[in-house]
Formats: sequence, C-alpha cells, structure tokens
Amino acid sequence: MSVELIKSYLVVYPELNDLVLVLKMFIYESKLFAPYLGGLSSYGLFLMIVAFVQMEEARVGNDNWKGQDVDLRIAELLIGFLKFYGFRMDYITQKIIVNEPKQNYSKNIVYNS
Repeated sequence: MSVELIKSYLVVYPELNDLVLVLKMFIYESKLFAPYLGGLSSYGLFLMIVAFVQMEEARVGNDNWKGQDVDLRIAELLIGFLKFYGFRMDYITQKIIVNEPKQNYSKNIVYNS
C-alpha cells in the first residue's frame, strides 16, 4: 500500500525524488536516521516533504507552480522545507496533514490543534 502511495505522489510531484534524496543525505549526515533511536524514518521524512510541497503549491497557486523552472522550484522547496520545519512549525500546537494525490489543495495543510 505505501509503495503505491509513494509512486502516486512521485507522479504528481516529480520534484519529490530530488528533495527526498538530498534530505535523506542531510538526515544521515546529522545522525538522525535511526527511528528506533528517536530519528526520522524514510517514510516519515517523505510524508513531511509531501505535506510541505502541497502547502507550497496551495500558497503559490497551481498555475504558477507548474510554470516555474524545475531546478529553481526544487531549490526553493529545499530551503523552504528547512525553514518551515526548523523555525516556523510549532510541534506542540500544530499537526501535519497530507492530502491524497491529485486532491484539491486549497485548504491549509498544517492545522492548529
């Protein structure tokens, strides 16, 4: 089930592949890769990236999103991901919700609890 879900997200958002590879290397180099020791799993990281990409797509708008240069979009997403989860996300009062692929993303992805 999760393999099909990941593949469907990769079809909708091809830039996920590059983001996941870069961020997995970052997590590995930071020694945060072992979920059984409090680190982040690959699947958890993937879902965090998907939620952020969906949130950015809703913020920018689908027309502007698809018209942007892919390399520039990946770079902006990488920096935005690190800023969001490093500084802006309040882990006490907010939760992350990932929408299904090809769903309407007009709602906020991060909700206050």
